[in-house]
Amino acid sequence: LGILAAHQVSASLEDVTYPVAELGSCASQDECFAYCGIAENYAACIDYAEANDLLEEEEIEQYRTAEEVLAQHGGPGGCTDQASCEAYCSDVTHLEECLTFASENGLMSEEELAEAEQVLTALESGLSLPGGCTNQETCDAYCGDMAHMEECIGFASAAGMMSEDERVQAEAMLEILESGGTPGGCTSQESCDAYCGDEANMEEC
Repeated sequence: LGILAAHQVSASLEDVTYPVAELGSCASQDECFAYCGIAENYAACIDYAEANDLLEEEEIEQYRTAEEVLAQHGGPGGCTDQASCEAYCSDVTHLEECLTFASENGLMSEEELAEAEQVLTALESGLSLPGGCTNQETCDAYCGDMAHMEECIGFASAAGMMSEDERVQAEAMLEILESGGTPGGCTSQESCDAYCGDEANMEEC
């Protein structure tokens, strides 16, 4: 669960019934994320995710490998568990070191590595991250605001992270946003997700 946060799950976390006895009887998604962010709980969390189809087989294998590697050798910057490794590697100044570690230990898929390497190449060429963001959290927050969508599309396109079709679709969406045509007048990814998450607004969305 905490180890699931960054991956697309194959079954909905909304189907999980709380408390989850297998995961320290965590009583909510946040509690389970926190429980699974602790190194000694990884094995139980991976077993639970596998038994309940919450991760793809490839991702399960990546997590089992990560658990073993961190236990034996530690990770970038001396990190020892998921929480400390994510904190260290979310800083873009550590991107090259973390990518090398992930590549050497088979901890990322080829697709994930390729995308991260595109970001690194873009930064090394002199491009700046949108809004001066410095990690995944601040970049997600900045680009989640639709007022910054054009800038974020520009970076993604320049970094080679978007195909031509994806760029065209994103720019078409930007035109809709600028015309005020969003469902419920939402102005950010978060507010649009919240509005469209309400079944009463499904047809409009």
